[in-house]
Amino acid sequence: MVKVKKILRIVSCVLSLMLVYAYLCFVFIPKDVSDWGGDKYYHAKGFIGEPDDSLDIIMFGHSGVYSGFSPVTLYKEYGYTSYASSTASQPIKKINDLLEKAVKRQKLKVVFLDVDCLYVRFPLIRYYDSLFAPFVFHARWKNLKPRDFYLAPGVRTQDVTKGYKFSAEISGYQPGEYMGKADAKPAAPKKVHLSGLNRFVKICRKNDIQIVFSEFANATSWSYARHNFIQQYADAHGIDFLDMNIPNDRYQADFARDFQDKANHYNVYGAEKATRYLGRYLTEKFGDKLTDRRTDEKYSYWKEAISDFDKKLEGAGVAGRA
Repeated sequence: MVKVKKILRIVSCVLSLMLVYAYLCFVFIPKDVSDWGGDKYYHAKGFIGEPDDSLDIIMFGHSGVYSGFSPVTLYKEYGYTSYASSTASQPIKKINDLLEKAVKRQKLKVVFLDVDCLYVRFPLIRYYDSLFAPFVFHARWKNLKPRDFYLAPGVRTQDVTKGYKFSAEISGYQPGEYMGKADAKPAAPKKVHLSGLNRFVKICRKNDIQIVFSEFANATSWSYARHNFIQQYADAHGIDFLDMNIPNDRYQADFARDFQDKANHYNVYGAEKATRYLGRYLTEKFGDKLTDRRTDEKYSYWKEAISDFDKKLEGAGVAGRA
């Protein structure tokens, strides 16, 4: 009997600690994108705040996407509705979770996967940021508000940036040759990431979504070895691969002007140029599936996103130059 009581006390103590920890996780999770850490927690999920069945295109990836793909530019010039779903070092496992959320709310026509995400190193704790919220978002204790103790987290408003992070910084960095030999042996991602890629393709095909692989110019991580593997995979699965590290007659990165850092993240000049290139491709390849929404009153809320973007251009002295 004594042993039973002791066991019950231990179990009760453990359960109490688990409940306290669960509540701490609840408290520390950002409740809105404006909270400290909210950008990290919500940025890739911002499409959830968009009206149902309003997006035709989503680009998934990591930081190259939020710096290189400008949905507002795509809308202004082509009328296509899109979102840049990305966070720093976002792996394919998390992208697949986001993709499954997206297809429940949106009737997507085209999905881009920026394939650099297949080669990222991602701390295990970041896979489960909600479970480890007191550690991932520990700095929030200084900024906790009363609502953090009772309000459930969630995307409540539309993201006027549509996932794009604006920067007009120009690094002027020249990386030189960085791709290696064109006939380099293909470098495959780790098996776990390759398995995730197969799942990504399966989800898209199941939902009748056109898949496009992309890779923004990136002198810090990309190479012909990686390009050659992705090209082989794309060819085997009937998927187009747009690698902006390899110049063509329609696109060539200007490393002196298009980057905000050492040839890793685009600035607004690079993002607008790359997005226009993608817009031309989309029109030529999927023009029969995509619709210009600019004259549709149901999409008038995009004017707010355009206004926000144009103010940033003007404030940075970029208007008319990008």
